[in-house]
Amino acid sequence: MRKDWKAFLQDVGAEFDTAVPYRVRDYGAPQDELHLVRNGLVIADLSHNALISVHDTEAASFLQGQFTNDIHAVSETHSQRSAWCSAKGRVLATMRIVQRGDRYYLHLPMELAESTLKRLRMFVLRAKVTVEDDSDAWVQFGLAGNRADQLLASVVDEIPSEVDACVTQPNYSIIRLSGERPRFLILCNPDHAQKLWTQLQVQARPVGAFAWRLLKIRAGVPQVRGETQEAFVPQMLNFEVLNGVSFTKGCYPGQEVVARMQYLGTLKRRMFPILFKTDDLVLPGMDLHSPGSKSGQGAGKIVDAQRNGDDEWEGLAVLEIAAAERGDIFFDDAHSIPVQVGSLPYTLPDPQADKVERIK
Repeated sequence: MRKDWKAFLQDVGAEFDTAVPYRVRDYGAPQDELHLVRNGLVIADLSHNALISVHDTEAASFLQGQFTNDIHAVSETHSQRSAWCSAKGRVLATMRIVQRGDRYYLHLPMELAESTLKRLRMFVLRAKVTVEDDSDAWVQFGLAGNRADQLLASVVDEIPSEVDACVTQPNYSIIRLSGERPRFLILCNPDHAQKLWTQLQVQARPVGAFAWRLLKIRAGVPQVRGETQEAFVPQMLNFEVLNGVSFTKGCYPGQEVVARMQYLGTLKRRMFPILFKTDDLVLPGMDLHSPGSKSGQGAGKIVDAQRNGDDEWEGLAVLEIAAAERGDIFFDDAHSIPVQVGSLPYTLPDPQADKVERIK
C-alpha cells in the first residue's frame, strides 16, 4: 500500500487492521458502517486487493490459455469476471480482469497475490509475457449506494451504464459492478486519487473493508480465499451464471472437468446466501451440517461470511441443493444453530430444464 495514500486515509479517519496493515478496518463506527451499506451511500478503500499486471506482446494469448473466460472479450470498455482452476477443475482464484492500454490487470485478494504470481510465472515459459505485482500503480476504491451513479456522474465526464462495462480515462478506470444498488470499482492514478475521493466524500460516507465485503456478499458474488482454494468447481460458485465462464473459448487448466460438469454432469451443489446467529468467529471454508445429508462431504461449506451489525452473520455457502431445499442446515454438528437459506439477486438455471436439454 502506498504510504502517501495510507497517510491520506488516516487523515480522513481510517483505522487500519492491526493483523492486516494494508486493510482499513473502519472509520471509528464499525456497527454503523455495517448498517449503512444497506441503504446508504458509501465509499471504501480497496487496498486489501492486489492488481497483478500481465503485459507484453503475447499477454492476451497467455491469459486465454489460463482462465475460464474469453480474454478476447476484455477491452478498455468491458471488464470481465474470471476464475483460475487447477488441472482438476477446482478454483484457485476468482478475479476481475481490467484492461488499460496494453496491460491486463487481475484484481483479486491481496492474500492470494504472491501464490498467484508465482504459479502464473511457472506457465510463462518462452512466451513474451511479463507478470508482476502492480498494486501500487493505481489506488483502488469502491463506491456504492442508491445515488452512487448520480454522485459519480457529477464529478467525472462519463460513467459505465451496464454491469462489467468500463470507462477508461488517462487518470482512472471506472467499472460498474453487479448488485441490487449501483456499485463501482475505481482504479485511480495516485496523483488524482485524493482529489476524486474528496469530491465523492462530500456525499458518500467512508466505510471499512468489512462493510464492503458485506456488499459483495449481498450481491451474490463469491470470492475464493486461501481457506477455500481448490474447494469448488466454477459452477458450484454460480460462476457460469455470473458470466465468469466461457464454454466456447478453448483449453485452459481444468477445462475438461468444467465442460463435463456443464454438459454431462448433474450439479448437486450450488452457492446460496445464508443467515444465522452465533457468537463464534465464522471463516471461509467452515463446514455446514444437515441431519438429512447422506454425503460424506457434509451439507455445505462457507465461501464467505461477514457480521451485518445485527448480531447476525450473512454469508455465501456452497450447499447440497437437496439440503438447501429441505432447509435443515446448521452451523454446528450438534444441530443447535439453524442456518437460513436466502434468495440470490439473480436467477439460477432450472436443473430439470438442463437435464431435458442434455437428453435432447
